[in-house]
Parts: sequence; structure tokens; C-alpha cells
Amino acid sequence: MTEKGEPPAPKFYLHLFKTSVHDTHFIRCLKELRRHIRGRLVLLIDRLAAHRSKKTQTFFKTQMHWPRIEWFPPYAPELNPVE
Repeated sequence: MTEKGEPPAPKFYLHLFKTSVHDTHFIRCLKELRRHIRGRLVLLIDRLAAHRSKKTQTFFKTQMHWPRIEWFPPYAPELNPVE
């Protein structure tokens, strides 16, 4: 809470890769992000193969206390500004 009793403003983090993204890159990015985030986090992610891989899903299961995962609908370019 701020001095006026208001909740803190949300922060937006974006990581862009110059190359194709694989699950190992995505997980490494999440681990790096975790070092800077205190408390809970809402992840808004698209359905890129790296985001849906078994390796990524296993990682998410070990991190259930930290991020809340919200998936973009299967086809919604208007909701995903990167596309």
C-alpha cells in the first residue's frame, strides 16, 4: 500500500529475444525475473511452443506458489501487442 492507502501501481515487464525462443530460454527468463519480483506475479503468456512444453509445464508446477498463469486465447492478436 502507498502512503495514501492505495495499492501500488502494477508493473509491466517485457523481454524480447533476437532469436527463436525455446523452453530453456523462457525458463531462464522467468528465473531472472523471479530475482527481481517480490510476492505474487501474474504471467500473461501466449501459446508459443516454448510456453507449453513439458519442460516449461514442469517448471510451472514447481513454482505454483509464485506466478499465476493466464493464457491468451488461441487466436487473439488484438490482445497480444507483439503480434
